[in-house]
Amino acid sequence: MMPYLKTLFPFALLSVVALAGFMLAFSGGFPIGDDYKNQIISFDAFLTEVYSGTPYPRWLHHINWDFGGANLFFYPPFIYYVGLLIDLVTFHVLDTAQIVSGTCFVLLLASGVSCYVWLSSFCGRTAALAGAAFYMLLPYHLWVEIYERNAVAEFSAYVWVPLLFWLAGKDLRHRGAFAGLSVCYFLLIVSHLPSALLISPFLGLYALSKVWRADERKEGFLYLMRFGGAVVTGLLLAGLYLVPALALQDAVRFSVVWNNPNYHYALWFLWPQNQCPGLGDYCGLLFLMALGQLLVGGFVFLFSLGFLSKHSIQVSAVFLFMLFACFFMMTPFSAFLWHIFPLLQTVQFPYRLLLVHDFLFISLVSFCFSCLLDHSKNRMALNFLSFSPVLLVCGGLAIFTAVFVQKSWHPDMAFFEDYFKSRVLPGEFMPDNKEMTVSLKDFVYRDEAPPLWWSDVQGVSIRQPVPIKPRKLEFDVSMPRDGDVSFRQFYFPGWEATLVSKVRDRTALPVHAAEPYGQLSVSLPKGEYVLVLRLTMLPAEKIGMALSIAGLLILLGVGLWPRQKVHASQ
Repeated sequence: MMPYLKTLFPFALLSVVALAGFMLAFSGGFPIGDDYKNQIISFDAFLTEVYSGTPYPRWLHHINWDFGGANLFFYPPFIYYVGLLIDLVTFHVLDTAQIVSGTCFVLLLASGVSCYVWLSSFCGRTAALAGAAFYMLLPYHLWVEIYERNAVAEFSAYVWVPLLFWLAGKDLRHRGAFAGLSVCYFLLIVSHLPSALLISPFLGLYALSKVWRADERKEGFLYLMRFGGAVVTGLLLAGLYLVPALALQDAVRFSVVWNNPNYHYALWFLWPQNQCPGLGDYCGLLFLMALGQLLVGGFVFLFSLGFLSKHSIQVSAVFLFMLFACFFMMTPFSAFLWHIFPLLQTVQFPYRLLLVHDFLFISLVSFCFSCLLDHSKNRMALNFLSFSPVLLVCGGLAIFTAVFVQKSWHPDMAFFEDYFKSRVLPGEFMPDNKEMTVSLKDFVYRDEAPPLWWSDVQGVSIRQPVPIKPRKLEFDVSMPRDGDVSFRQFYFPGWEATLVSKVRDRTALPVHAAEPYGQLSVSLPKGEYVLVLRLTMLPAEKIGMALSIAGLLILLGVGLWPRQKVHASQ
């Protein structure tokens, strides 16, 4: 085989596997699951804002009956930019559902490629290819995450986990490895924040294991310092998203989530007797997945012990330990840890650790498989035969999961008709204005949107001469007397009103929230003028931007580091 064909072959094969898995799960288009309407509405609203001139939309004007919403102050933005790229390269011919489907295919293929890169760093080519293919097709990844839950953001985290571990295993004295680890950690955060929180402790354990296996403790300590520096740099890079997302939670109705008893983390531990709220055997299925992977991983490790070197036993033992720890954290036995570390509770669902569980399982099995193949080439058939339980368990779980989720309840498009008409997204991201006295149902089940403006003053004339601009509304106003005018836009911290007279004088006016929608309301004087409503950049956004710039400067400084020569034995 020609050298370049040999190089391209793994990626071509992974593309075929990704396409096959994608076609199985997306044979009828983007599957209608738990989060279908939110994905379609969010992607469409994001694209609308970008094409209107906002490079990074946070406030979405055209949702919630055009009252707007702060959703992208809190939703991580990465997946939407992937969708934007797909829309651009296809010349805007795809509808929103097709753009979301294309995003999922790109993420599925990228996860396989990243897993192959990771596995190739310590496995043979055959084991790396097999492991990367399995990584894409594991039941939680393909059938639960995207088919059943439509969790596109969480699905995207599968791309970054292998790359993070791959880069953490490199010599971080090299500026490329340091910068790469920082950037990948940043991308994980802006892909799915709960996944970043869950993955970080295991990434830290892997870094500690590298120190434990190091010959010199001093060098191990310096490695940890560089590892910590790379992680902190990644956090700084993510400041643009992370600071507003954490600092502005009191401005929206997050209490809807935190006070909902069905979202309490203790209800979602994986155990045969545990019943997920309203979902029956769902937790039992996830428990079966996790337990099957743990048992198979333990079997493979024990079977391979006689063929592994001391170093290989150490590596595989690290993977097995982390696999068991991950499984333990998803069961009720770990409840005391979730109680001790309240930050963990913010992920709501302990089963989200199946993302890490999948990765560790594939890493352990692929490594042991590779060691067996390298140990005795002439016993390849026997080695393949010995791994038949892996194929049987993984294949059986995948088929069972696919059948289970396909037969579970899935709404049809008519179920979402009112939501698509009103473009209402989850209520927890609506501004927390006490003046909002209507319920979410009052938003969803309406025949039409409220008027653009309303006032008790008779004879008011208000016209919107130009379309909505990014975070900005303009109106031509004629007021016969002083009075209050309310506009079809939620009040949110940062909204300012400016009156521009015919002689271009500018006067700042106070704005406030008014009943019944918690909408923007302004006390306007008598006269004719232009009223400009603008959502200014909030302090949290400015701080986040400053931190991101600091992260970029650190990466620039890393790029200017002099190259360090590293002895070949290291």
